[in-house]
Amino acid sequence: NPASPMTKAEQPGACSFKNAAVARALVTSPDVIVCDEPVSALDASVQAQVLNLLCDVQERFSPAYLFISHDLAVVGFICPRIMVMYLGQVVEEAPRERLFAGAAHPYSQALLAAMPTGMAGERGVESLPQALEGELPSPLKPPSGCRFHPRCPKAVEICRREAPAWKDLAPGWRARCHLL
Repeated sequence: NPASPMTKAEQPGACSFKNAAVARALVTSPDVIVCDEPVSALDASVQAQVLNLLCDVQERFSPAYLFISHDLAVVGFICPRIMVMYLGQVVEEAPRERLFAGAAHPYSQALLAAMPTGMAGERGVESLPQALEGELPSPLKPPSGCRFHPRCPKAVEICRREAPAWKDLAPGWRARCHLL
């Protein structure tokens, strides 16, 4: 009966909505798909289903993904290259394996340290900093110099005065930090 409400068992779940979103994204055969926090607020089993679906789609249709997430474990699963941003500015760019083996920028290091227990250590990251202290500055009025300096445990005077330039660390790996 169409007029009767669906029972709890009949209601579509989070994965159904995500599958529908992926299907809608594929209708026009795009070259690029923007995935903005595609698995946030989903339980682990549904996250795995959605990530596997995204991998299947990429293998079958070959779209590029612009994958936006605060969860580096998820990013590391799906992305061969990673760009880490802080207050709207890219601070480090590297192949996945390079970043997880030992990030150069202090913010990238802090993100790795924030991963669930055991994951960062399994990837060989050593001497990671403690949790970040201080308030997140306004992205509408970023701090002078390095945008990360108010929260950076390694900041020195030049960090407060001058924005760091890109430093090439290895082929395909670069970061913005005065201390590199």
